[in-house]
Amino acid sequence: MDKLNTAEKFIGLLASNNKRWKEDVIKLKSDKLNIAGDCLLGSSFVSYIGVFNSFFREKMIEKWISIISSKGVQITPNIDLVHTLVTEGDILKMKAEGLPSDPFSTENAVIITQCTRYPLIIDPQMQAIAWLKNRPAKKTLVQYKQPKWDSIIGEALGSGEIIIIEDVDQE
Repeated sequence: MDKLNTAEKFIGLLASNNKRWKEDVIKLKSDKLNIAGDCLLGSSFVSYIGVFNSFFREKMIEKWISIISSKGVQITPNIDLVHTLVTEGDILKMKAEGLPSDPFSTENAVIITQCTRYPLIIDPQMQAIAWLKNRPAKKTLVQYKQPKWDSIIGEALGSGEIIIIEDVDQE
């Protein structure tokens, strides 16, 4: 009788998962239709948006969505690019490393971690500096006005290090 009760409980648990599985199938079918547009938007975000402030980032994303959609490429409605590019676990790890919790800092961190070349971000409030310094990777810190800064950057690029350039003037 215990085996029968256990089997009935197990079947009941599987039946309750049936609804979730059906919802997952619907979401996966939707994701399949939107993946090209989502990837195009995400790669554009990582490649080009780092040098802009929040206002211009929002305007650029709106424009990109308009352009992509006008070409007949589907995009997930109300797409959250940060969560398209990284997981919630990645974000929590970044915050544990000292990343401020504001959306702009999170976007900058996503750009830095997802870019495969040389990400460029503008950080006038210097919120990303503490996070970058706490990351477990070899780093080179360069003051723009220090002697031979260009050769220091060249050596760091050659060895694949993170380069942090501080105190760059607006000129």
